[in-house]
Amino acid sequence: EDITAEKAAKAELIRQKVQLANLYNGVPCGILDYRITHGKPEIINCNDTAWKMAGYTCCQDLMSRFRHGTAKGMVHPNDEPLMITKVREAMRGGAHVSLECRIARADGTWFWNEVRLSRGTDSDGRDILQSICMDISVRRERESQQYGRILLSSFDEVFLWDYRADTSQTLKGIAPDSHEGIVMPGMAEMQRSWVSSFVAPEYRAALLKFVELGSMRRACGQPKPPAIDYEVILPDGSHAFSRACALSIDDDRFLFCCRDITRETQLKK
Repeated sequence: EDITAEKAAKAELIRQKVQLANLYNGVPCGILDYRITHGKPEIINCNDTAWKMAGYTCCQDLMSRFRHGTAKGMVHPNDEPLMITKVREAMRGGAHVSLECRIARADGTWFWNEVRLSRGTDSDGRDILQSICMDISVRRERESQQYGRILLSSFDEVFLWDYRADTSQTLKGIAPDSHEGIVMPGMAEMQRSWVSSFVAPEYRAALLKFVELGSMRRACGQPKPPAIDYEVILPDGSHAFSRACALSIDDDRFLFCCRDITRETQLKK
């Protein structure tokens, strides 16, 4: 029996599979396939770009990191609610949905990704979720720098408060001893000492309440950034008014931004 045509067809099929595999692994974006089991996404495959961009040694290395294939812990906790919403949307409608979120690297750090999600099927006809990821860390860094320049030009003082590490860093200060750029330990004690020394007595309780971690988290969860006005007693004994607003970086880090409003407060009076 002449099987030349059959052999040629099989060879062509193998060649096409190799080409598809090369394309799958060579595209400049990460591709991860998930199977949704009991509402939880389980990683079942990924291309070379996906594990390389996240700092792993191979696909199996990436999958074993997340509880032998479970995707729990891959997405930053602050971004998980949005990811869950988008996964449900993609699986329900079948259309592409997209979001930006932080993804875990092998070394435990996070990097920003633009993620597109879509529903598909595997070889057995079962539903899978496919995620296409592009590393946008450089773009986000540029945006952060631009945002930072706007912040620094809009406020007289800007502080970075890390509640977990209990540290404070002055990004912009007006006092001669503001220690700009230096990370200072003991933030909680520093806050209390500064308020008791330089804030007018009638404003102290409200300001201390404002800077409590729980209050900051709740306030920064609202659509409008929280703000508070208070009176400051300067070293020469004179008084000034300041308006401070808080901006959340994540659950434990906040920017505390202050602007002198003495003139506009006096005009109102």
